[in-house]
Amino acid sequence: MRTAIVIVIAAIGLSVARPYLEKLLNLEHQRLVAGAETPRQHLDENSSAEHFSPAENLEDLDISYLRQARETVDVAMFSFTDRRIAEVLKELAVGHVKIRIYRDQWQFREEQDRAGRFGVLSTSLLLRGSVNIQIRVKQGPVSSLMHAKGFCLDHRLLRARTGRIPES
Repeated sequence: MRTAIVIVIAAIGLSVARPYLEKLLNLEHQRLVAGAETPRQHLDENSSAEHFSPAENLEDLDISYLRQARETVDVAMFSFTDRRIAEVLKELAVGHVKIRIYRDQWQFREEQDRAGRFGVLSTSLLLRGSVNIQIRVKQGPVSSLMHAKGFCLDHRLLRARTGRIPES
């Protein structure tokens, strides 16, 4: 009986505190976004820019764009080992941005195995536990690799790897 009373009191307390917690988390998200490095180009529906590695640091560029997310970030990633990007996605999820990550089955398993052998968490495991992060793994024959690498930010294309080599 005491347990039931404690649960009811806790539920009432959480329902009363929820609007204040949401406001606090939203303010924290706005603080994180405001402190983000401003990218060279702000994305809009008509923007199109090409960036090439190793001449540019694409990780810093990706992070600065990701920090602009307000509602959603969709990620398709064959290999996802970048811990800095994983941390940014986790911060965004705390601020109520919905994150969806789609992974290749074979590469996902390889990363989990490798992380287990070295006693560290994979980037996918670093992201678990947030209600705003969903990780899906492509199913089907292992021979059918999903080799996409890209981000979609608030339903606008952020970055897609095309494999083109810039002309000299």
